[in-house]
Amino acid sequence: MTQRILKGSYGYIKAQGKREWIKTLLLFCISLGMLVLGMVITKSRNPDITWGKSRNNLLTVAAVLGILPAARFMISAIMFEKAKKFCCPRELYEKVKEVCRASAGFDLFLTAYKEEYPLYSCVCTENEVLGLMAGDEKKAGRGEEHIKNILKTESKGNVSVKLFTDEKAFLERISRTPEAGEKSDELLITICQISI
Repeated sequence: MTQRILKGSYGYIKAQGKREWIKTLLLFCISLGMLVLGMVITKSRNPDITWGKSRNNLLTVAAVLGILPAARFMISAIMFEKAKKFCCPRELYEKVKEVCRASAGFDLFLTAYKEEYPLYSCVCTENEVLGLMAGDEKKAGRGEEHIKNILKTESKGNVSVKLFTDEKAFLERISRTPEAGEKSDELLITICQISI
């Protein structure tokens, strides 16, 4: 069995998306199996009833209730499928690892009420959050405000947030970051927690 990729690590979105689809398929198969098993058992005990009436049993109730967690995992799988197109490219991952000395996270997909903020990479220092985001400057500004609001609620209000849409400017800025510390790791953990 392969090792699970943690949130904030390179390749997380693709790996977790596969896991969510597998869970979804498994739960739907279990529910379908319980429905069929209940119908077969009921029909074998009462050969006079039709197949339509044979679904009136407790296993059918359990099968219907099993659809609820399956649907929840399906929604999660669809979200990861949507986020897949914003995965960090391998070349960018290599460049960030080469120039950055601070805490770095990859494949982060932050959601708000009305829009999402995909981050290819996020670098945290003691008092700064720097990210490379897909989208335009206006969306990056809204993403900065969203992250600032989250950090304020987490009692980390004295942190500056800057989201870049230009890869070259982002790489140039993170090359000047100091070594990672305990506080920078805490910031990265907070950003990972608000990501899918």
